Amino acid sequence: MVDSCPVCHFETKSLYSLPCGHIYCKQCVDGMEILDISQLKGSTFKASHCPRCSKVFPRDPLDGNTQSVPHKFRPYLSPVVREIHIDPDNTEKQEKGRLSRQLACLQSKCEYMARQIHEKDLQLDKLNQMVVWRKLPTLHFEVYVLGWVFIFILMLLGMKQIAYILPKPLGAHRACFQGQCFQ
Repeated sequence: MVDSCPVCHFETKSLYSLPCGHIYCKQCVDGMEILDISQLKGSTFKASHCPRCSKVFPRDPLDGNTQSVPHKFRPYLSPVVREIHIDPDNTEKQEKGRLSRQLACLQSKCEYMARQIHEKDLQLDKLNQMVVWRKLPTLHFEVYVLGWVFIFILMLLGMKQIAYILPKPLGAHRACFQGQCFQ
């Protein structure tokens, strides 16, 4: 925590942060050596350098290049402020890589679920076929019995000619329907 200026070691109410991130009191910032640095077109500008890291910063108006640290944030200041460099291209590449991995994962999950659904459909078809094959004998028997009941009623009514139009399974018993069984 910065309680005092690292140059003069006096506690002060007016702490300023330089562009490099180091913090000093206003008196020390005002007293820093002013350098004349020439620009490309021959004009010069005023600059100073940080006593800690020797980075040069322009000294136009003081408030434009240095920032007063609000009193409420001073307990959270540390004497050494580190610079953080974020390469936006690198983060975009990382994000694209992460998204492409997530997409590949979702695609593989979708393919797996499609295979599972297909297998369950095949199992369901097999079960449906088993149910149909189990019902066929009872359905066949019911039709067979109903056919016999129908034929018996027709015989009672005197229609002995019905044996000639019966289907094969019932036609095997034509002798009974021609009246030979009841004689």
